[in-house]
Amino acid sequence: MKLSLLVEKMKPVKTIGDIDIDFSGINHDSRLVQPGDLFVAIPGLKTDGGLYIREAVKRGAVAVIGEKEPGIDVAFVQVQNARRALGEAAACLYGNPCEKLEMVGITGTNGKTTTGFLIKTILEKAGRRTGLIGSITNYLGDAQVAARHTTPDALELHRLLAKMVKNQVETVVMEVSSHALALDRVAECEFQTAVFTNLTHDHLDFHKDFQQYQEAKARLFREFMSVGGTKIINQDSDFGRVLINKADVNERVISYGLSKQADIWADRIGMRFDGTPFYLVTDKIRQHIELPLVGLFNVYNALAAISYGLSVGIDLELIIEAVEEFAGVPGRLQMVNAGQEFKVIIDYAHTPDSLEQVLKTVKALSSGRVITVFGCTGDRDTSKRPIMGEIASRWSDYFYITSDDPHDEDPMSIIKEIEKGAIERGKLRRYDYMLEVDRYQAIEQALKKASKSDVVFIAGKGHESVQIFKDKTVEYSDEKAVRNILSNIAKK
Repeated sequence: MKLSLLVEKMKPVKTIGDIDIDFSGINHDSRLVQPGDLFVAIPGLKTDGGLYIREAVKRGAVAVIGEKEPGIDVAFVQVQNARRALGEAAACLYGNPCEKLEMVGITGTNGKTTTGFLIKTILEKAGRRTGLIGSITNYLGDAQVAARHTTPDALELHRLLAKMVKNQVETVVMEVSSHALALDRVAECEFQTAVFTNLTHDHLDFHKDFQQYQEAKARLFREFMSVGGTKIINQDSDFGRVLINKADVNERVISYGLSKQADIWADRIGMRFDGTPFYLVTDKIRQHIELPLVGLFNVYNALAAISYGLSVGIDLELIIEAVEEFAGVPGRLQMVNAGQEFKVIIDYAHTPDSLEQVLKTVKALSSGRVITVFGCTGDRDTSKRPIMGEIASRWSDYFYITSDDPHDEDPMSIIKEIEKGAIERGKLRRYDYMLEVDRYQAIEQALKKASKSDVVFIAGKGHESVQIFKDKTVEYSDEKAVRNILSNIAKK
């Protein structure tokens, strides 16, 4: 591809050297550069890609895009925003795949994954070839690839979208994280539908304050939507109402919630461990639905997905069939049954709001004790740790504070920060809770403590298959741990 063609679209600050050259690939990691590549120097969160320009050139980069002049012998394109330029370059290289796809973006603190899987299920029920990009895995039509981030970087994203076009995918459902929006990972993407689930405490290590977090989420609705697109918004969320109020009178907005004020709402909601029945209500519809998912938060997820299905004209009967047949999402309120007398539930809940919502649901449905196992990730928002300790104290009969993914932090230091919330609530170590650094051991103690009618709730890692420490990454699964422990207990 000609660099000059890309430059025409980018409107750079200036160019240096001969831009009438061909490049064969793009990379923003100097270690992965191949001869003939275009290297994009990204100012990273931990290091500056500009420091590795010379290494990229040595490896064969024929041109460089960056924000500062590096003084090199190959063509250089100076831009104001290298991250956005990466998206522009990637879209150009892969033939602007977004233009050939219907794009559905889902953003919010919690609920993105389940809502995305529900929408995918509804679309496939209606016979539409669907792709999915999210935190668990990426579906490229018939193919499937592992997910490294909730939303991939711009280069990987456009590569995946191009594969979907090749696989004749019609609609792409994408989880759009606040990181992705703040870091322009969705540059050159245009969404025909944007869905907002909720906004609660999370990622304040990255966004610095809640205002920045809100602004990042709002970018999906302000900057990355197509003209005439549809906004599907949770009206029961404070920030959802802000988004609704800021919408232009000519924009198509569909609100959902639990009251008549919403365009689409749920009435007469039941609560059971095997599902959550409710009535779907609009100005023209009142239809009973047997939602096979547990909890009020999943009613919201279902409403968002149903709202989308109705917005694109899918038959209501097909939508309801898809929702009622939905098999759930790995690691999201996943029941583990290995013949034990008590219930074991695994969930990805890793924010204060998600932990509280799930624990409240489990507490309300349980006739016995709720025994919780949870921790917090290292190198992330530290302010939420005591909050989550307090929440576990409030809704659990007994709990174990343990490791999640410590990353570069000392696991016990993280645990003791969480413990502050339990202490502030007047809870006593050993009597009300225990500290156990080893997650497997914490789960084993919880399972041995449980008796008939109890619920052991294990939060934080959900579907994840590894545990990340400062000096190593080890294979680890909460589900496998539970099944192994229960098997050993049964043998004894």
